[in-house]
Amino acid sequence: MKLHNLFTRLILFTLAAFLSTGCASTSSRVSTAQAIPQNPIVILYDNDVHCAVDGYAHLVSVREMMENDNAYVTTVSAGDFISGDIVGTITKGEAIIDIMNRVQYDVIALGNHEFDFGLPHILSLTEALDATTVCANLRHIESNKPLFTPYKIISYDDVDIAYIGITTSATSTLVSANTFRNERDELIYDFSNNNLYAVTQHYIDQAINEGADYVVALAHLGDVGQSGHSNSVELINNTHGIDVLIDGHDHHTIEGRIVKNNQGEDVILTSSGTKFQYIGAVTLSTEGKFSTQLIAVSSENSTDAATQDYVNQIKQEALEAGKRVIGHTSFPISMLGPDGKRIVRNSEATLGNLCADAIRYGTNAEIAMINGGGIRASINEGDITINDCFQVFSFNNTVCTATMSGAQILDALEFGARATPTEVGGFLHVSGLRYQIDFVPSPVVLDDKGMCSHITDGKRRVNNVEVFDSKTNSYKPIELDRIYTVGSFEYLITGKGDAGVLQYATLKDGQLGQDLQMLSEYIEKALGGVISEQYRKPEGRILINLVFD
Repeated sequence: MKLHNLFTRLILFTLAAFLSTGCASTSSRVSTAQAIPQNPIVILYDNDVHCAVDGYAHLVSVREMMENDNAYVTTVSAGDFISGDIVGTITKGEAIIDIMNRVQYDVIALGNHEFDFGLPHILSLTEALDATTVCANLRHIESNKPLFTPYKIISYDDVDIAYIGITTSATSTLVSANTFRNERDELIYDFSNNNLYAVTQHYIDQAINEGADYVVALAHLGDVGQSGHSNSVELINNTHGIDVLIDGHDHHTIEGRIVKNNQGEDVILTSSGTKFQYIGAVTLSTEGKFSTQLIAVSSENSTDAATQDYVNQIKQEALEAGKRVIGHTSFPISMLGPDGKRIVRNSEATLGNLCADAIRYGTNAEIAMINGGGIRASINEGDITINDCFQVFSFNNTVCTATMSGAQILDALEFGARATPTEVGGFLHVSGLRYQIDFVPSPVVLDDKGMCSHITDGKRRVNNVEVFDSKTNSYKPIELDRIYTVGSFEYLITGKGDAGVLQYATLKDGQLGQDLQMLSEYIEKALGGVISEQYRKPEGRILINLVFD
């Protein structure tokens, strides 16, 4: 085992812990004799792991070394762990919970992707999880009671630290429309959208009154603008009492940023990226000061052998079911451009065409429109397996159809093209349709939730929209008043995702199947298992004119 690099990092880490020379250190309240630990308190954390399960053995190894240095160690997560790769998707997160129990997490917060398989399922998973699940802002609307424990206080001899969980309110727009509604389509749960700061402050105060000396927020908010949803910086700015906020959602690496709270005090904001790029560490020293560090995870790091063996067994069981070959391609079907950069969120990609065709085939719709943010990995040259399809559609989205007028389709395309050439997850890939994007100022006006408020009169970016006519085997100009059948992801059609004005569609056929199922069946049945030359290169479904007009 190659331990040199990790030992070097851990030596530096230990110095930071004892001497408080980390990249950032602060305490938002004056320390007292009772609030200074006898030994350093180390909080090891992850965020946005998205089923990168090999990182767990590194986490256990780092924790053991910290414990051997006589530190108190707590293991926490800031969410998005049950889906995002084959192991999570094929087991609906159950295998991830088994691994996290093996790792022995203490406290976890929920990310938006914890709700990918529905609310009853995450309730079942967290019931099976040995760690305490904390979420202060997911509440039952009628009773105004939180669905999960808002916070957990852990005692380290004479020091008590409260861990409070906050989940982004954008969750309600990023999952199926039915997740937080009853059978009468009434909203029964929300994420305290209109009073997040007050709710968070209430539980911070409650934890302090209960005896907490410090408060660590496990937040899944993101640190940049969230289209009408509060981010971590705004949460800090509008509350007081939090000492450190461990953040997720944006996949950013933040070793330690100082943010002022609403009393002008310093709060540390930190985040470890995604898929175990780093293991995050927050240390409370024996001087009562916080410091932070990101510990790189690589093949040269030490791993806990027993944990890795367990992970390997879980992976093998999950992957075995997905090894069946369903087709073959003599060229890669990519979400990348010729320069190797991702293009699936700002221009036509061969993989976007394949996926949109699969949805149109699976729904028997005239048109299919899917967002680039839902396409997660390329398909390599060679045999294509179910596992490859899992990689492409790793979140197992429900597919349905809707009816839309030609005018509504134009609005949806306009919203998707609002940021081109800048990436946006709502950029629309199409089947049975082709269109042009001109580089003029976007006429799209957003509301406070980041959805489409309206589109102003005047020049539009999207032009020359044509619909494929299967009778004549040719494209014809879209008819504004005609009603078309459109296949897409349920969360887009019902206005719960980042494709904006698809919400104005009228749901026609719901729950037709999953995107993974439709992609695999399209390759195996419609294409006869052989990827045709049609998908070797973009075919001109989306033409982009970057000459400013």
